[in-house]
Amino acid sequence: MRDGDGGRAPIHLLEILGNAIVGGMESYVLNLVRRLPAEDFRILCLCPFESRLTDDLRKAGAEIYVAPIREELHWETLQLALTLVRIHGVQLLHAHLPNAHLLASLLSSITGVPAVATIHGRSVPMRELEIGQLGFTHLTVVCQNAYLHAIGTGLPADRVHLIHNGVDCDYFACVQTRRHLHDLLGISEAHPLIGFVGRLSLEKAPDVFVRMADLLRPAFPDAHFVIVGEGPLLGDLRTLVNDLHLGSRVHFAGVQCDMRAVYHSLELLVSTSATEGMPFALMEAMAAGLATVATQVGGVPEIVEVGTTGLLAAPGEPHRLAQAVAELMRDAARRTAMGAAAQRRVQDRFSLRDSIREMERLLRRLHADANRLRARAQPTSRPSAILGTAGNSLKQDPLAPEVAVDCVRTATPLSDAPSRRSD
Repeated sequence: MRDGDGGRAPIHLLEILGNAIVGGMESYVLNLVRRLPAEDFRILCLCPFESRLTDDLRKAGAEIYVAPIREELHWETLQLALTLVRIHGVQLLHAHLPNAHLLASLLSSITGVPAVATIHGRSVPMRELEIGQLGFTHLTVVCQNAYLHAIGTGLPADRVHLIHNGVDCDYFACVQTRRHLHDLLGISEAHPLIGFVGRLSLEKAPDVFVRMADLLRPAFPDAHFVIVGEGPLLGDLRTLVNDLHLGSRVHFAGVQCDMRAVYHSLELLVSTSATEGMPFALMEAMAAGLATVATQVGGVPEIVEVGTTGLLAAPGEPHRLAQAVAELMRDAARRTAMGAAAQRRVQDRFSLRDSIREMERLLRRLHADANRLRARAQPTSRPSAILGTAGNSLKQDPLAPEVAVDCVRTATPLSDAPSRRSD
């Protein structure tokens, strides 16, 4: 439990996650929980299921609640979320992914608690635009492309905020070992490793990485290719590797906990994505001092300075990526210079410290604005009246706070909760 230091009361922030897998959005939330000042923010997280992420969030100090957060919102989930807002005095809502944004928007409309949704992709999906327009939520976006898209579709500029993703530059710059992947996979250190890091799903296009490896094999017989991550395409990728007879050259490392050691084992990172916002893997690799080759999608051109920190290629074209990788693999001095420039660029433009500071500033502003509006409101507020109607089971059979908390934590409908009445 995160508590204030006895001075100013902490802001009660509810993070609503539309998913809880291992991915960029989830890393973003975990960084936020770890870095927002514990004395100023008490953080609760509503997640759709238990996972390694929920364990990490608990360790970081967040209080975790679990309930279904589906595309088609269930009444039970809304009722549970309303109860959570009420019993914890939630003062800010922060949503991630469209299903969570819808829930946050409804909660905000009913309770008057301000809501903000972070868009983690290259553009703002239509559903998120509609929710933002109808629900008057604020949007934060992670890349310039998404910011211009949101403004261009008519969202008010004062409700759209560009806050780039950031990484812990000092952490990733620190070298502890350069043989982690070699040891893990049983590969001699004499063999250079070219890596892919990301979820094995269509938008990341890991099959393009495998096809690129096939094209590079004749020119670089000593190079090995490592895929770090897991996802629904794993089986298809293994089949593709076998069909191309790449089993001795392409390796699957799965999910790795020590990503710093992963990056420092590589000669080069390749990002093959068909769509992106501001990919953490790319920025982390640059912070570790790696030159990168990436596809020119979403916010990637904001990160990679072409010819200085890395090279870009069109998405879906393995031969173009292979040409760029070959160009850098043939020139070790250039790779080293690009890696150093990449490290400086991330430190200057995409540090986690700056990203968290900007989000903290926005959250404080939304909280202060809500307090000012509340101070001018009538004594009998509409949100509390609606909340009393929406949660009428609470009025009919009031529960002690600890029972309500148990209901929310286990996704039990309040109507099924044990009554505390003596009769």
